[in-house]
Order: sequence, then structure tokens, then C-alpha cells
Amino acid sequence: GDRLLLNGRRLLFDVERPRPAQPPWELSLALLRRAFALTPDADDLEMSTFFDQTAALRALPLAALDAAAPREALAFFLNLAHALLQHALLVVGAPKKPAEVAAFAPSVSYDTLGDVFSLNELAACVVRGALSARLAADDFSPRDDRSTLALLAVLCLATYAAAALRADLVGL
Repeated sequence: GDRLLLNGRRLLFDVERPRPAQPPWELSLALLRRAFALTPDADDLEMSTFFDQTAALRALPLAALDAAAPREALAFFLNLAHALLQHALLVVGAPKKPAEVAAFAPSVSYDTLGDVFSLNELAACVVRGALSARLAADDFSPRDDRSTLALLAVLCLATYAAAALRADLVGL
């Protein structure tokens, strides 16, 4: 299907580069905090700062995660997925019809870590990568990895709660 690339606000040479000493999980945490601090009546400076931070993800190299512990990498991707969901809801708006809900996550994409990821790909392939391969297998059993399934449930609940909260804040 068609993809919307939502963090192309600035050209790559015009984005603020992440500080080399700043761990990636701190970047995604700052982005998520800014996303949830925005209100429907936020001024132009607050909004443009958030949009610029999202555009700056384009300059973040995959190598930035090389030194990260697995917990830090997971924190980075969890925070990133939720921050980008909030960004997408703000830019595109919350889907209202069942067909729009089904098409939303696969069609909304972001350029980061040297690749383009849809919200679906971030959740299904990056955050739940180990589970995704087993889901495709015929012999998959939910008992194979209860902790991964628990993480999947928490991600789904948090994503929908965040979407509902954002929709409620903007009066949808």
C-alpha cells in the first residue's frame, strides 16, 4: 500500500544531529515526553520543536544502538514506537472508521536508523521480532514464550490507551 513518510519536515542536512554522547534511549524518552506534554492549544514553537525532534530521527544511525544493552535498546524502541504513534495521531489525525484503523499503522512511516519503518513494522518486526518469526511458523504455541506474549499484550494496551487519550484530548 501507500506509505506516508511523516518525519521529512526538514532536509537531512538541515536537521539537528543527536549528540554523540547521548544514549539513543534518552532521545526516544525525550521525544515521548515532549509528545505527551503537548496540549491541543500548544503554540507554534512547541509544535515545531516536536516536529523537528521527529525529523532529527532521520540522522540517527543504527550504529548508535551498538553499545546499548538489550534493555536500553528495548526501551529505545518502546519509547520510539509510542512517540511516533503520538506524532502520527497529531499529524494525520486519529482513524475513525474500522478500515482507517486497519490501514493506519501500516501506512504511517518514519525514516530512522538508516531505514524506513511503518508503525506496524516497528511494533511487529523490531519490538516483537522474536515473536513475529514464531507467529509465522505452523507449530507456534502461545506457551513457547509467555514473556514475549505479555510484552505484546502490554504494547497493544498501551498503544490503544495512548490513542484513546490523544483522541480524547483533541475532542474526537
